[in-house]
Amino acid sequence: MEVHIMMRGEGVNEEYAFLGGEPQEEWWSAYADLVDWNTTGGCVHSRDGVWSMYLTPIPSGRRDARDRLREFKLALAGDSGHGETMEVALPLLGLWLEETLGARCPSRLGEAFSEAFPDEAISRLRGCHDGASRREMTGRFKEAVRQLDLVPYAPRELEAESADGLPGTWAGHLDRQRDRRSFLDRAARLLEGAEEGAAVVAGLMYASDAAGGFANCAPLEELRGRWPGSRVSLLVQPHQRPVAQPRPTAPAADTASGSEATQGKAGAASETGTSGPTPRSRFRQRGAGPRRNLRRAVWSCAILTALMAVIVVLTVLALT
Repeated sequence: MEVHIMMRGEGVNEEYAFLGGEPQEEWWSAYADLVDWNTTGGCVHSRDGVWSMYLTPIPSGRRDARDRLREFKLALAGDSGHGETMEVALPLLGLWLEETLGARCPSRLGEAFSEAFPDEAISRLRGCHDGASRREMTGRFKEAVRQLDLVPYAPRELEAESADGLPGTWAGHLDRQRDRRSFLDRAARLLEGAEEGAAVVAGLMYASDAAGGFANCAPLEELRGRWPGSRVSLLVQPHQRPVAQPRPTAPAADTASGSEATQGKAGAASETGTSGPTPRSRFRQRGAGPRRNLRRAVWSCAILTALMAVIVVLTVLALT
């Protein structure tokens, strides 16, 4: 089984980086329209006898110099049905679902990973891609798994999907334990190779989307296009999709006062018997600019003359 772990450093500018090597591609970014990977998200997908899994966050209880949380992000991959797949990957997913989405405390995952990856090791492994660093990271991951003492999970028979939903798509609420259990059963079929498809903890999808049969849901339609004929399982937010707030407009009172002011100016002009500037006023406006420039020039010459006089007087005194 292939393992990759990301962690943020302690320093001000030490952003997330892989420990001991990085994967060939960050495949989970393809699900960015369904999951906000900066918060909480998980994904399993399987095709052609190979599966991949990505889980975030695994808490560490640590913060960096800017008081930002430092959490583990775990990426796994392997062959479907392999011993480690069912004995490690599947129980890890089940434990993560209950601790992260079910808010089970304290976090056994967080404690095990924090003990296996102290800050000294994280500082040494961040950004290092050599063989020795890779072996050390993998060994520390196995130590975390040993501390967890994972119990193998026995998947149940899948429940029948709703006939009015999107074909090949199942959706449950991420805050319901029975839905998380059903999600784990579906993910197990992907990991063991019984089915192909994707199981996603989709924090950017909502119960209202599922209730509407995911009609006009572009991210899901794109996902279905990438996985034609396969199953898609989703855990979604248990409430309605937030309504986008309109941009604020200028208060009506301001608009009214502006129009009143305009009307007042127009009224004053009509009272004086004119509807705009007179020829004389236009002449005054045109002449105001040149007169100001002339005054500035005169004052500049006067100041320059005074300065020259002072310099001459000082020069004479110095010579005498």
